[in-house]
Amino acid sequence: MEAKSAFKNFFNTLKILQLVKFNPEKGKIEFSSGRIAFLGEDILTLFQSELEKIVGENYKVLAYDIGKRLGLNFWKCLEKNFNGKTSEEKIKLACKFLTYSGWGKRNKMCRFRKQIL
Repeated sequence: MEAKSAFKNFFNTLKILQLVKFNPEKGKIEFSSGRIAFLGEDILTLFQSELEKIVGENYKVLAYDIGKRLGLNFWKCLEKNFNGKTSEEKIKLACKFLTYSGWGKRNKMCRFRKQIL
């Protein structure tokens, strides 16, 4: 229950994530606009198992990136602070970091690369 709440806060903070249907046979996802993207790693990979428990195994989170530094800075920050933390603690930390950094409030500056987790 606590992880579900943390995920909701995380999504609400970013306001740019979309749930999309994943086709395991093709290894691709379909966007609402009809575009196709190949699977790729994302900094949100850490949250994959918790996400699947909440939304189902065939649904993933998709995020966009038009910024230049977010991915690198976000990953460095989390990497330094994630050692020894549980999945729920990692989710909460990510929410807190995004909220206080202001990235979650400025959508144009806080988008991730167009990848699936």
